[in-house]
Amino acid sequence: MTDDTSSGNCVPIEKLLQPELVLALDGGPSSLIYTRILLALEDYVQAWGRDTNQQLSLIDNVTMIAGTSAGSFVGCYLAYERARIKDPLRRLKQCIDYTDNLFETLRPTPCEILKFLSGFVPVHSGRTLKQSLEDQYGDTKISDISDVQLCVTGLQVKEPMEWRIYSNIAPVFRSRPMAHNTALSEDETTFPSHSSGSSTFDGPSNSMKLSMVDLMLRSSAFPMMLPIHKGSLDGGMFANNPSMDALTLIIQKRMGQKLKDNPRVLPVNEGLRDVHLLSLGGQSQAFGSWFTRQLLKLPKLPWGWCKWMLNPFQPAALLDTSIVANVLATNAMAQSLLDDQFMRVAHLELRNSMVIQIMFDMLTPLPVLQSVFDQQVEDWVEGKHPNSPYMSVSFKEVTDWLHRHSHILQSEDH
Repeated sequence: MTDDTSSGNCVPIEKLLQPELVLALDGGPSSLIYTRILLALEDYVQAWGRDTNQQLSLIDNVTMIAGTSAGSFVGCYLAYERARIKDPLRRLKQCIDYTDNLFETLRPTPCEILKFLSGFVPVHSGRTLKQSLEDQYGDTKISDISDVQLCVTGLQVKEPMEWRIYSNIAPVFRSRPMAHNTALSEDETTFPSHSSGSSTFDGPSNSMKLSMVDLMLRSSAFPMMLPIHKGSLDGGMFANNPSMDALTLIIQKRMGQKLKDNPRVLPVNEGLRDVHLLSLGGQSQAFGSWFTRQLLKLPKLPWGWCKWMLNPFQPAALLDTSIVANVLATNAMAQSLLDDQFMRVAHLELRNSMVIQIMFDMLTPLPVLQSVFDQQVEDWVEGKHPNSPYMSVSFKEVTDWLHRHSHILQSEDH
């Protein structure tokens, strides 16, 4: 039997288990507020660094950005501009401007609304979104991003139907049985495909050559809102909060390595050592309207397809409930795996239907939304409402978490 430690692609465990700071970004209109939350946190961290004579940054020390749908817009922008805009505060401010304007391109015209009400076409054709993305990224490919790891989710609905994680550190991660001998190639950036067995990973040609524009259009193809893109649907169908997808990618990357000080693969309990995850997104506070919540107190509520799909007070309730449930389950699983290394900051949405919330935000003038969200974040930071109706946790709880794990904010070269 060959000794694994003689292989040229063995990696010291110290290098493999370096701290990871993951930023996980939900899909949906909550992206309009969590970009502002990120700016407030970065401003706090830099001020803290100045007070203690340290050069600290939150966003510059993120090692992986995971995004779904609108979260992929934010994540890809931050990854793409990392090498171009060195100042993280300026980068975040420009990210806010860019994503706000991108959201504006999705605002439906009266004609689009009338066509949508026919039931045969989505709200948008996707042309203006694609053009805006092409203006920003051109023909940039996911493999061109080298300063930070990217993790973008999507659901392939054309045959074979597959859950997918697109990344610049590995080929497409698919929902097929994993070959047990998966290992990183010598350059430590891609997983090789396997000729025998059914691998979890596609070959590099199927993912590393994917354009950034194509990647985001796949991840944001939300049913009824945008067309199905190349056989793919919005990643929010299974992972509106992409935290578990990011952790899956990290574990696979770490456990796929052969170690110089241990001929065996990395034990599962070591797979998430020193991995910290900041999850940002939105969350419904309750199910349905006030009237529906009263009905739910009954022992039995016999809803048929009309109530689940065509309820005017909660349109597409079945779809809505499924997406909210997968966010709640992801939060619970990530918290269980990481314990205090996990922090979730969710904007508590005022309307208890994702579809209604999206349509309300799209029909509200952008300057009004910007003013409302700016004020909400300012109130949150200043602690004006200790039991804030806007956020799942207080600003102090988040900054206390950052203080407890301050080593993740300090770059090695500082």
